[in-house]
Amino acid sequence: MTNYERFPSNILEPTIKKYAFKECDGTCQEKDYMIYPIRFDGLEDIYYFLKNNPQINKKIFEVLQSQSIPKNSDKKVRTYEETLNSLIEDENFYLPEEYIRFSNYLSQMTLMEQKTKKRKYTNGGGMLDTRRLSSGNPSCYYHNNKIEIQKSIQLNINIAYGATINSKQAEHLAYFVLLIINGLQKNNYDINVNTIYLTNYLQEIIDIDINLKKEGEKLNIQELYKIISNVDFNRRILFRIIETVDVKNEYWISNYGTPCKRDQIFKIKNLKEDDIYIAPPNKIGIIGNNLYDDIIRASESLNINNFLNIEELLEEQKILKK
Repeated sequence: MTNYERFPSNILEPTIKKYAFKECDGTCQEKDYMIYPIRFDGLEDIYYFLKNNPQINKKIFEVLQSQSIPKNSDKKVRTYEETLNSLIEDENFYLPEEYIRFSNYLSQMTLMEQKTKKRKYTNGGGMLDTRRLSSGNPSCYYHNNKIEIQKSIQLNINIAYGATINSKQAEHLAYFVLLIINGLQKNNYDINVNTIYLTNYLQEIIDIDINLKKEGEKLNIQELYKIISNVDFNRRILFRIIETVDVKNEYWISNYGTPCKRDQIFKIKNLKEDDIYIAPPNKIGIIGNNLYDDIIRASESLNINNFLNIEELLEEQKILKK
């Protein structure tokens, strides 16, 4: 059985689509692209998919980069098996205290909680409350406050990191994303949170989508942190997923493709300008030295102030400029 047949909810049938992407020479010509869509609902879905040993595309991936161990590494590197098991079972894993503090507001709120109509009573004008009138209460007139309808928004986080991204940059990106989600929900937005990984070689594109929060659901902050802040997740887990894809070009093995550019991602994922797209750390000014500065640079690069007041959020969370 093929991976399509064994894992129909994860490995979807490849489709040919026409796109006109901007080339390096500035031209923009429509071409046929083979899209390989792969879908997961969180880390547990990925874990059980890989634990069930999907077929590896050995015609292309003769040597598995997901299992390679870097030479001359100055620190202990987790193996593929250790990284996979850590997705859901990791006795030594603890969320940083600062990250947990960022999530305090999220843990206190009730999702999909709309502000209901509340009566405001006055001594005159509006509708008459006969019960208050009969009891002699002078504030027996009322009117209803307006309902504030919850707004929906999509948050797309590109996790196609390059090899140069370090753990501190990835960690600061996780903090930034959680801060944004915190602020959006506080401003009465209901959010759909996707992490996306799109890589291509010539006219073959692998499209991996990991949904972390659908509208109306609660965000799992541990999953968010494990995916965004863990650079091994790219090199181990995402590489292994790529190795299961039935791509045809033999040169995929050289570098597992090139991360798609912003215009490609927006066209392939059908993103709208009012969706929030968060690029990898190095693309939005996250250096990894100072959290405050990284958040300011990232928010400016995304024009996030159209939705939130970042300075107020930083002050609320006591993230001060050093």
